[in-house]
Amino acid sequence: MAAKGPKKKKNAALIAGIVVTAIVLIIVVVALLALGYIYLRLNSIQRIPEVQQSSVTETFEQDSIGEENSTVVVDPEDVTWPVTNPSDDDSGNTYDGEWVYSDPNIVNILLIGIDGREYSGRSDTMILCTLNRTEKTVSMTSFLRDLYVQIPGYSDNRLNAAYAFGGTDLLDATLELNFGIHVDGHVMVDFNTFPQVIDALGGVDITLTQAESDYLGLSGAGEYHMDGELAMRYSRIRYIDSDFGRTNRQRTVLNSLFMRFKDLGWAEILGAANQVLDLVYTDMDAGTILSYGSEMLGIQEIQQYHVPDDGEYYDAVINGMMVLVPYLDDIHTRLGEVLYGIE
Repeated sequence: MAAKGPKKKKNAALIAGIVVTAIVLIIVVVALLALGYIYLRLNSIQRIPEVQQSSVTETFEQDSIGEENSTVVVDPEDVTWPVTNPSDDDSGNTYDGEWVYSDPNIVNILLIGIDGREYSGRSDTMILCTLNRTEKTVSMTSFLRDLYVQIPGYSDNRLNAAYAFGGTDLLDATLELNFGIHVDGHVMVDFNTFPQVIDALGGVDITLTQAESDYLGLSGAGEYHMDGELAMRYSRIRYIDSDFGRTNRQRTVLNSLFMRFKDLGWAEILGAANQVLDLVYTDMDAGTILSYGSEMLGIQEIQQYHVPDDGEYYDAVINGMMVLVPYLDDIHTRLGEVLYGIE
């Protein structure tokens, strides 16, 4: 009888080992199924529609400019650029690849907001999300839509016209030509559906100024938990300050969304993915999205910038448009410093 003791202990240890192994296998299988599901859902994201350049007529948005407006009227021919369209053979300082920053450890994803119209028309919002793999940082840089820029193959115009004339390809070429920034991928959302994205992630926490609170009809300055509709109204406020303030509010909403996403559990992520992935468009495949997403989850803070910054532009009226004419050399240098760490 005494000989059975060690055998019982051995059997108990074997059973315990089998149970532990089974639990681990179940966890692995569930994780793989979850990742597989996410992978399949990511592959089902709608693709960014192509804009056929040949079917687009070049236009200039016309602003109502009263006589009391003191903005200087500038002839398009009087605007000079440090680099020019590659097709412009008359310039002695033409665009070349050296103007465009390149670093394999820097990933630039362009977030594009389109105001309805089935993803046609002008890009209302353009925010560059930059992942620096070396420094483990993420930054968001807004490019103001009223920037006066060169658009390859077209006359100089507002930056928001580039997408309307030639989709993401032309917008990318415009950012490279003017600012030296290469775009690696795109995510696009229609502002009519953006509130649903916010609601799917449980809303956002935003701190309001008194002026912002008054505009939204709320009770005063302070922190508010906003649903999608209120956050959308907040991010589109422009008339209490300027387009600079509007783009800052948009980055604030995106930053809050990012921080909210980092706190979600797997079940919440899967639930949100079911709703969000049907509302956005992209040109990145599932593997690329998962790779970038996993790297960004470890980020604790997002740096925020906007183009142009103070002193990097002057106001002008050109072809009936009130625009911001950028000092491209200054902007190019600053973007090299803050996004690429070039001193």
